[in-house]
Amino acid sequence: MSPRPLLLLPLFGLAGCATNSDTSTEIAAPASVPAASLPRQRHRAEVQAAFKAELLRPAPDVSELAEIGTTQFVAPPAESYEANYLKSLNDTLPKRGLVICEPQGTKAKSFGAGCSRWMDAMGAGSPVFEVVPTWGMAGNFLHSKGWSDLAVGRARAVEVARGLDASHVAIGSFDGQKLQYEVVDVQKIPSKVVGSFKITGSPAQIVAQLPGLTRQLVNATGVKGAQIPASVGMSATDLTVLGSLPRDLRQLQQLKAPQLAQITRLADKPLGAVFVGRAGIEPKPVRLRAVRALLAVAPTNAQLAAEAARNFVDIEKERRTKVLTDLDHKYPRNESVALGNAALRDEEGDYFAQVHYAEMAVRTAPHAPAAWYVLAEALSSQADERRRGATWMDMSGQEKIFVGQIYPRAQVAAWKAVNLDPTDPEYWLKLSSTSTMNSNPEWARDALAESLKRDPKNEDALNWGLEIFQPKWFGDANSFATMARLAVANAGAGYLSIGALDEGLKATGQENLKRPLLQKLIAKEPDNASALREFSYATRMELGDFKAALPYARRAVKLAPNNTNTLTELADILQHDMGKYEESIQLFQRATKLEPKNPLHWVNMALSYAKWGKKDQARTFAIKGRNLGYTGPHPVWAMVGLGPDGSEIKPTSEPSLGRVAN
Repeated sequence: MSPRPLLLLPLFGLAGCATNSDTSTEIAAPASVPAASLPRQRHRAEVQAAFKAELLRPAPDVSELAEIGTTQFVAPPAESYEANYLKSLNDTLPKRGLVICEPQGTKAKSFGAGCSRWMDAMGAGSPVFEVVPTWGMAGNFLHSKGWSDLAVGRARAVEVARGLDASHVAIGSFDGQKLQYEVVDVQKIPSKVVGSFKITGSPAQIVAQLPGLTRQLVNATGVKGAQIPASVGMSATDLTVLGSLPRDLRQLQQLKAPQLAQITRLADKPLGAVFVGRAGIEPKPVRLRAVRALLAVAPTNAQLAAEAARNFVDIEKERRTKVLTDLDHKYPRNESVALGNAALRDEEGDYFAQVHYAEMAVRTAPHAPAAWYVLAEALSSQADERRRGATWMDMSGQEKIFVGQIYPRAQVAAWKAVNLDPTDPEYWLKLSSTSTMNSNPEWARDALAESLKRDPKNEDALNWGLEIFQPKWFGDANSFATMARLAVANAGAGYLSIGALDEGLKATGQENLKRPLLQKLIAKEPDNASALREFSYATRMELGDFKAALPYARRAVKLAPNNTNTLTELADILQHDMGKYEESIQLFQRATKLEPKNPLHWVNMALSYAKWGKKDQARTFAIKGRNLGYTGPHPVWAMVGLGPDGSEIKPTSEPSLGRVAN
């Protein structure tokens, strides 16, 4: 939010001071009330009554945003622009890929799962295959089916392989001493077993034999040239740890400290590094160890190269770029190589190249919803870059033609992702955003509702709702109020857009909802500096109660001491009615150091000096603010002898009477 000019006068006078624990600002009536102040007192009482009523109002349901299930998200008509775009992405060339499932069996299940995960990463991840699903794709597929893991029988294994566009699947079993796999060709109907292999022994002996078993599974697909590491490089205990972890990204990002510590210990092992990236483990030294472990094997492993590109932004960028570029030259039709390069181009802001690689990914793996999602993101970024936030009326003819072609493509790519996996809330959110830009309000609203139905606390979706339910898009006062209440009720991660909430309430003439909604949010997020600051501002604007606003403003500054909006909010309060001009000036000085070219900081600081009686300093800083570009109305101009726009007032001379004739 941009800094505000200072409020010139209190709206209704002052009341008692509130604290962070207050649910409302109580107004104590004086013993005798002057007749002239009765209307003002009645107004404040009405405001407070409405405030309390809103606090008690229950949260709305997502169904109040849209009638979920009524919109038909159907395929584009044949021969339409969107349908022809989808046809252009067809690739009939043969594609080979292998999925290695986790072995069935109740004994040492985590160890068996760890073995299969190592084989899948090191064998099925080879770039000699065209179809190499990224690590998360199998997890997403399981989630879409409601399955807990990849320890599945033949029927489900074949479904997994076909769903991931792989040509072969390896189905295993483990009884504690014998690890056995059969490789099935799923291109044939019915599917056909093309090889059966086993290794036996103690856990340590099985680990020693895993590279050989992996090579046998890969060779059974008919693919040659895969480079399998000569040794696993991990103990049976390490594999058991990695086999015990969930594949699903949502579950991975909710792991507790002991499990995260176990992953961190294995960060310098390629498979451990995958989980570092997927679980979002943050310390940079750990991430550096992990990405270097991945890059050590990435030149011969498409899956792990993609993991390095997608989950380790801004770390070892030159090495990541070189590895992916080299792989692209050797294996231009590899799914993971394409997705890895798409991630790198997104990081660089090269959206045309990102679209190119995303289109290659969907050509290679047309049934992979994640690939279509990446394509929708890339196309949206490409169009957004050209549009640069301009409205349709402000765009040139060429810009209109360009975005008019790209946004429909982005929408149909998001539709494909949703059609392939309707359980993922992120895919629905992408369909909502692309439909918005493609001027399809029905799909935009209903896709957002579908996203929130699946993940009501997704603050990206809540923030998007605060945008599209504004009148400038597809909303009105009622729908925005519903969205605002829903957003506050489900917020909690600290990312709710206070700016969008404020903008929407202003646009719909419902600024009276701002204080109670922010009060509810602060009750859930007492350290949300933006909410505290805006509650302070709303309190003094709506009630004229600067004393009640003060504790919220002070806490906001404590939480965000380098945020100029919080600094100036507290400074405004202190210099307006508290008479604490010196403290106010100190806050404005901090703001000017952080934003030295912001004229309002200088002009508002000048007002504090003027009120403090230091007119020379006040005039100096007022002129500085004027010279930086602020010439709007402000009380300081008159106080330091400047014109209504801050300009110098030219002295008027007495008119000459001329020479008097004798």
